Amino acid sequence: MALFTYMPDRNIKRTNTPTVLMSQFGDGYSQRTTTLLNNVNSSWNLSFKNRLDSEINNIVSFFESTNGVDSFTWQPPGEDSVLTVIVKKWDKVYVNEGISSLTATLERVYE
Repeated sequence: MALFTYMPDRNIKRTNTPTVLMSQFGDGYSQRTTTLLNNVNSSWNLSFKNRLDSEINNIVSFFESTNGVDSFTWQPPGEDSVLTVIVKKWDKVYVNEGISSLTATLERVYE
């Protein structure tokens, strides 16, 4: 499995979304339970701003090689664990001659 080693800009946003099954009763009460073993979905919004085209193109090539379905490993800055993630979407912006920016969302997967 490939390791994603590019260092994103600071201010990485991590979003956690629990998967919850909820039953709503007519008298205003509700009952909630988790639905899965790994019920918290995590994603990270990464940005690589004002980088050389060569670096951005290498990152894009890495993402394209996964086809949005193949997982790879990544260690979020400041965390001890190496995670298995996928990337479904990335955006490249041409800033200036030889300079580009990129944003991407990595989603944790369990395999």
